[in-house]
Amino acid sequence: MRQSVIGPHIDDRQVIAESTCRSNSIRYLILTSDRQANVTRMIFKNPNTQEYWFEEGLFVKELMNSPENDRVSVARCRLPAGKQTRWHSLTVTEWYLILEGQGRLELGSAPPIQVSADDCVEIAPGESQRIKNIGDTDLIFQSVCMPRFTPQSFSLLET
Repeated sequence: MRQSVIGPHIDDRQVIAESTCRSNSIRYLILTSDRQANVTRMIFKNPNTQEYWFEEGLFVKELMNSPENDRVSVARCRLPAGKQTRWHSLTVTEWYLILEGQGRLELGSAPPIQVSADDCVEIAPGESQRIKNIGDTDLIFQSVCMPRFTPQSFSLLET
């Protein structure tokens, strides 16, 4: 990782460092939020602007996922109307934050639950899961994984 000290201001906060990870060109800005208190915040600038089809059965756009911050990852997921993901599980805790649309979420052997905008659902590590878009428009949600999602944390449970 390359790190340099720079000095411009963003919204009255001084940029004190900028880091770029060579492996995936991810850029972080570290800002001071209060110059007297010297409190810093990390802003993740993601160069990956394209969504991609994932084998689970939906479109994914990685918003934040980097080995340099293995505590958490955030992805925007899009499931077209009438479509359903395949049964799968993760070895990490996952949160669904529903932004738009309506879905039916199945977790393990529990009865399905209906989800819609502003619902948040925690999915435990190892729990089987799938979601179906039951609306007329795309179902859009954020997937927040802790620790971060990696391909090794994903298991497809059906063929």
